[in-house]
Amino acid sequence: MPRLVQSYKDDIKVMHFMCPACKKHHHLHVSGIGGWDWNGDKELPTLSPSIRVTMTIYDRDENGSPIQSTIRQVECHSWITNGKIKYFNDCYHEMAGTKWHELPTIDEDPN
Repeated sequence: MPRLVQSYKDDIKVMHFMCPACKKHHHLHVSGIGGWDWNGDKELPTLSPSIRVTMTIYDRDENGSPIQSTIRQVECHSWITNGKIKYFNDCYHEMAGTKWHELPTIDEDPN
């Protein structure tokens, strides 16, 4: 099974992978101006340059609504080489600074 899946947005190829630290799909474009370089392999992908994802995270109350005082911007900063991911020290999660974890396989349909 692949570790990357692709879709298109406005004729731009977008790759999706499941981040084992954030437990969320991260998305990046690999075509067009400013796109990442990709080796074309979905099972053992290599992407460059590094990937920095900025997210808004928050806790939810018992009704599922965001708790305003917990809203914050966080970053996940990584390299993907040969189907493995390593995290830079500037990540918000517990895997910050760790090296070479297997990217999980994911379904072909990222939705």
